[in-house]
Order: sequence, then structure tokens, then C-alpha cells
Amino acid sequence: MSLLDHLVVVQPCLKAVHATLQANHLPAANVIDQNPQALMAAMKLLGQQGWLGARLPETVGGQGMSARDFFLFQALLSRYSGALAFLQTQHQSAAGFIQGGVNEQLKACYLPAMARGQRLLGIGFSHLRRPTPSCWASATDSGYQLQGEVPWVTGFETFEAFVGAAVLPSGEAVFGVLPLSDRTCSDSYISIGEPMALAAMASTNTVRVALENWFLPKDQVVDIKSPDWLPQRDRQGVLKAASFALGCAQASLDLWAMALEHKGWQSLRPAHEHLQSAVDHCLDTCLQAIDTPDPSTSAITHRHQLRAHAVALAGRCAQAAIAAIGGAANALSHPAQRLYREALVFTVTGQTPEVAAAICEELAERGRGKWEDSRGAGPWDGG
Repeated sequence: MSLLDHLVVVQPCLKAVHATLQANHLPAANVIDQNPQALMAAMKLLGQQGWLGARLPETVGGQGMSARDFFLFQALLSRYSGALAFLQTQHQSAAGFIQGGVNEQLKACYLPAMARGQRLLGIGFSHLRRPTPSCWASATDSGYQLQGEVPWVTGFETFEAFVGAAVLPSGEAVFGVLPLSDRTCSDSYISIGEPMALAAMASTNTVRVALENWFLPKDQVVDIKSPDWLPQRDRQGVLKAASFALGCAQASLDLWAMALEHKGWQSLRPAHEHLQSAVDHCLDTCLQAIDTPDPSTSAITHRHQLRAHAVALAGRCAQAAIAAIGGAANALSHPAQRLYREALVFTVTGQTPEVAAAICEELAERGRGKWEDSRGAGPWDGG
């Protein structure tokens, strides 16, 4: 039994999640990956159980999950459907923004319906990480005028709106609820681009959103964030996306185990057990870090290394599953092929320069440790 399975067994709040995902989403994962309607149905099923408000307080219909349980919840989702895991986290983030914001009217209007999946919202603020902002805002007496582009919004035709951000002249960012559909009003408009042709999770419909003189009224403003808000948030949330990578890794190990049973290739079992142990250890170490928050520089560096290790494990487990399965895994319709592409997505999810550096260093260190001899030459150099 994997550590993830063990923790689900001992955590009552996750048992029902696991049973629902195993019965409904694992058999349909490839369809969910490609079909927006199937993905919408999967989202609605989560909402019917109140799981789309996993971290929202129970007073607004949420589950009130701890950070630890939410990490496991997201790992479970990515184990059974990467597209569903990726889309629901956009919605959960939007709910968290509204819950933590200053607009009580928006909280009352959106949060209970969001927890039940009756209203679905996304997010669009990753452009704030860019040196030059792509979306600007100027204050008016009754709100803000928005101009520019939000280059990455997931969930077109699933989400009715998204929590977007635009930069003010002060360097602060105004966050507000914006419609995720084409809108025109006099000389202002919102224009939705075509869904991007991505390597994985096509059903999530990621688009660019252009805004021309778009008015954001004060009653749709979620919050105003300081210029250093996003770097602080990134430091605090380094491990969040590690849950997706670990769930993806476990899914690949599950497929590999089935291939071993089918083919009877016992010679591959030690390698499977080794990677299963590595995934279990990484998951346990991530949970320990979540249970003991530490803002020190050394602790944040350690979290970056853990995140990078989880990403590397997702890629290694997916590739190993393909090798164990053989030529059939090269088919676009094969689950192993989907997991390999999902590992790619989780490599760059929520990426910062620090995360990218940690991942590249993790991969480089593994190569040096395995292949270089005492002179630093690899076998391809005749060493």
C-alpha cells in the first residue's frame, strides 16, 4: 500500500473523495482530458459533495480542510485526473481570494454557490510575475478602468467569470471579478482568444483575455494587494503544486504495477518498489514541512528542493511506466501517455525563477550522481 493510500484510509474526510474519484474519474480520465463537457460534469460532481470549497469555512458551505488534508486532496485528484485537478485548483484559488478579500457582498454572493459548484470561477494573475505588467488599471470615482491583456486564464466555457488582476500606478494590484466571455459596451470590450493548443489537458480551455477600457465597478473589487504581495505568496506556497506532481507520480506507479501483473516481468519489480519508496518518502517529507511552517530562508530553500524532487519523480515514474508498458503506451489514447504529458504541465505549474532553478538543479544533480566518473566525464564522452 502506498503512503497516499494509507493516509486516505486513516483520514475519514478523504475516504469519500477517494471512493468517488476511483469509481467515476479514473475510468473517464482520458475523456476528461480531451472533452470540456466531460470535465464540466466532473467538476459538477465535486461540487455536489461540497469539495469545490475544500478550504472554505463550513459556515459558507465549505469543508474547512487543513493545509495537510488539502495537500492530500489535491494529490488524490491529480492521481485520477490531471485536468480535473488543474481546473479545480483555479476555482479553489478564486474562492480563497474572495474569502480572504475585503468585499463582504462578493463573499455572500459567490462563496456558498462556489462550494457547491453552482457558480464556477477561475483566476488570472500570473502575469504579475512579469517584469513589465501586461494589464493596467487606473482609479475612477466609482471603480477602475482596465487596459491590456491577461495572457493565461484557464476554464473558458466552464467558468462564468474569473478573479483577474491589473497593476495600478502605485505598483499595487487591484483584483476583481471579470466575465470570462466576450463583452462589448460602447468603446470598451472584453475579448476572449481561441483556446490554446497545449500538449496536455486540452479540455481545460486556456485562453488569453484582452481588455480595452473595461470598467471594474467597486462592488466587483475583491481586494487591493501590495507590490510585494505575490513574491510573499510564492514563498509561502512553494509546496502547493508538489501535491499534483506526487499524485501524477502515484498514478504512473499504479499503471506500472498493473503492467507488471499483466506481463509477469518480475525483474522490474525492484525498480518499481524503489520509486514507490521515493514517492512515499517525498510525500511524507512534504507533509512534515506543511505541519511545521517555518519562514526562514533555509526552510524555504528546503521546500524548493522538495518541490523539485516531486516534479522529477513525476517525470521519472511516468517514463518508467511507459517503458514497462511498451509500445502501447505510445498511443495518444493510452493513460500512460496522458500521465507523461501531465507531468510536463505540473513541471511548470505556478513556476517562479526559484522553482525553475531548483528543478533544473535537481535534474542536473541526478545526472551527475548517476553517470559521471571521478574525472567528471560521462560515458558518452568515453569516460
